[in-house]
Amino acid sequence: MRDEFGRFDGMFIITTFDIMESPDTSSMQKRLRKLTKVLKGFGKRVQKSVFECYLDNPQIEIMRDRISKIIETDLGDNVRFYKLCNSCYEKIEVLGERGVSEEDELYIL
Repeated sequence: MRDEFGRFDGMFIITTFDIMESPDTSSMQKRLRKLTKVLKGFGKRVQKSVFECYLDNPQIEIMRDRISKIIETDLGDNVRFYKLCNSCYEKIEVLGERGVSEEDELYIL
């Protein structure tokens, strides 16, 4: 989303998550799959539990709402949103850019 001058028109957000292990591993895996699917709908996966999203305020609220219905905060699940300004976006540096595996069983817990 760029404006007519080539500037980003919205907010760049780094979204990270931790889904905690629980006695019911199938429930944990289900939360991981659902959360990943939601985040893929809003941004690009850059690491196993890190997504880069470029969203406007209504999209941010929709994403937050969908995520809050998936995670189990009482079990220790958490999602963090790091909002970066447009000038900060231009300063992002990546070393060793490597493809991210899309296999569900390769999450870092």
